[in-house]
Amino acid sequence: MNAGFVISRRLFAVATISLLIVFMANAVCGASEVNALKVLRITISPHNPHVIYITTLLGDSYKSTDGGSSWVSQYGFMEERKLSRPVFDRDNPSVVYAAAEGRNNDVFIKSADGGESWDLVFDGVWRKTSEFSEDDLEFLEFECGGINRIFGDPQNSSTLYLGTTRGICKSIDGGLHWELNKLMNGSYYESVARLVIYPKNTSIIYAGTHSGNYKSIDAGESWTAKSDRTETEKVSVYGLEIDPNNSEIVYGIGSPDSHLYKSVDSTTSWQRLNIPSLRHSRWEERASVTTVVVADNSSVYAIARFESIDRLYKSVDGGSSWQHLNIPSFRNKNEEAKINTMVISDDNSVIYAGARDGVYRSVDGGRSWQAPEFVPREMSTEIIAIDPTNPKTVYSGGSGGMHKSTDGGRTWRAINEGLPQGHW
Repeated sequence: MNAGFVISRRLFAVATISLLIVFMANAVCGASEVNALKVLRITISPHNPHVIYITTLLGDSYKSTDGGSSWVSQYGFMEERKLSRPVFDRDNPSVVYAAAEGRNNDVFIKSADGGESWDLVFDGVWRKTSEFSEDDLEFLEFECGGINRIFGDPQNSSTLYLGTTRGICKSIDGGLHWELNKLMNGSYYESVARLVIYPKNTSIIYAGTHSGNYKSIDAGESWTAKSDRTETEKVSVYGLEIDPNNSEIVYGIGSPDSHLYKSVDSTTSWQRLNIPSLRHSRWEERASVTTVVVADNSSVYAIARFESIDRLYKSVDGGSSWQHLNIPSFRNKNEEAKINTMVISDDNSVIYAGARDGVYRSVDGGRSWQAPEFVPREMSTEIIAIDPTNPKTVYSGGSGGMHKSTDGGRTWRAINEGLPQGHW
């Protein structure tokens, strides 16, 4: 064989591998850039609506003090930690609570100046057990566990709850002191991912875990394990939502089937709710409910997904019957908009449905929908937040970053200054 041919073939192979590596690196970087700006959480200060925190898919947090005109990363404000899950004090506009994620553990932090600076309040707590010396780092007991969520009592700003990997931690003095109430499943700790507080009586609380549900009627002092499975099916129920007019009525999403379930006895038992449009379709087994929202008037909304279609449904009789809320895509009138999320205004007058091509608006309970007059092409919505002081101001977050409307969702503009730039 010709030596020059062998060398050329080897050079060609090396060049091909190099180009493949560069291509893969660019693909990964491009995906990372998109993920870096995919906004999944928006938190607006109830005292100053110009102050907004957002969290992205990668867990990065950004803050705006000018209503979204510019953003500043919150990484590194405390060692090498990421700020997450901020909660504003209901009574004191200067006080903000948050978790800070680190390599080894999460910490609970508090700001007394509106988030300009932070103090470590609660470190987890990593503490030594009495059986071992201080030098033996392998025998550390994590008192409260990793922080999943932070919840504030809607009627008492001094009362805070942490949903953690070992149960629920509660503070009644603004986070200065904490008490852990361990939730046990046999010999295993329950990780609390969802806490729902009944707004008319905050002593009634439901806690949702991956393997069970719990209820407290004394503001979290004690908890009773409730049923998390249906009588006829081996289905666990999570994603709890309380009927705001009846604390015994609870809705949830089943796992692993992702159907919608309802309990009328404080989650002691569950009944599957069938959405007719899905039940009669050939895609029934692949259908899944991704979101359930209960309005103040007890109307129930559900986003049901099957294949690549995400549809919005409404029930006004507690789930006995359902109406399909058809939302034509404004980009293609022959197609239905693919819905990712929804939110209802505080007075129930406006429904916003976030889709892959923008945000749709209904002012008649979902009977008809108004498409936005202008939407940036890259806008895809995963989360919607309404300004608590001005319902005409609405924010949308998703894979296109952040967008803002100041006319009740009729027109939108991108507000991404200071955020990482991706490829749309």
